[in-house]
Amino acid sequence: MDSMMIETQIPYIAIVVCIALLATLAVAVVSRIRRDTGVHIRKPFFDGSERSFYGLLDVAVREHFCLFRNPALGEMLFTDEQQRSMPARFRKAPVDILLCERRSLAPRCAILLADRSTKKGRRRIDQMRVWFDKAGLPLLVYETGGLLDVRTLREDVYIATGIEHGNQGSEVIGSASVRKAVSEQPKRPETRICGKCGGGMARHTLKQGKHAGREAWICSSYPECRTAVMIPGKISS
Repeated sequence: MDSMMIETQIPYIAIVVCIALLATLAVAVVSRIRRDTGVHIRKPFFDGSERSFYGLLDVAVREHFCLFRNPALGEMLFTDEQQRSMPARFRKAPVDILLCERRSLAPRCAILLADRSTKKGRRRIDQMRVWFDKAGLPLLVYETGGLLDVRTLREDVYIATGIEHGNQGSEVIGSASVRKAVSEQPKRPETRICGKCGGGMARHTLKQGKHAGREAWICSSYPECRTAVMIPGKISS
């Protein structure tokens, strides 16, 4: 009786074994096909200091802006027909992050993460700035791996884009008045990033002009860069 049951089960066992073998073979074939394509998913999309900066920036500006990574210059800017066309090497050159208005997706500010200590990094900044200055689109530059915080990033972006929320009462001084206004006192430790050139900024007391007696952040690269930002409520006697 038992031998008869075993004999009747043998065909079913053989079928199950064949199905298992076919399934294993199919998985192996699919895996081999996937490997043979040579195309893989990048995990993570980006890492290290860039990811850290992106995360801080997203928290800082998400109320007003959305972030796009590595758009080409030619996707943001274009030249008039009367003007000389933008060279291909610039059209294809990417910026690290583009900030667009959350509702309209209109470009409002671009960000470069560059190493200003190298000739290549400085050349990249200078070349990019020429085009952004012509277009009137703000370009912020930050050192790769620099120590930043959400508040500083928010203030830099809001000042560059004309948003005063979170920085009420601040005034950007016109560059023409800066040369005579900056005091000669020693610079204090840098605690702010210049929104124009990406360098550090230091506190100074203005000695001349309508803002005399008030304190302001002055770019440490002065007079090459003349960016200055008033400090609300800071008046020295």
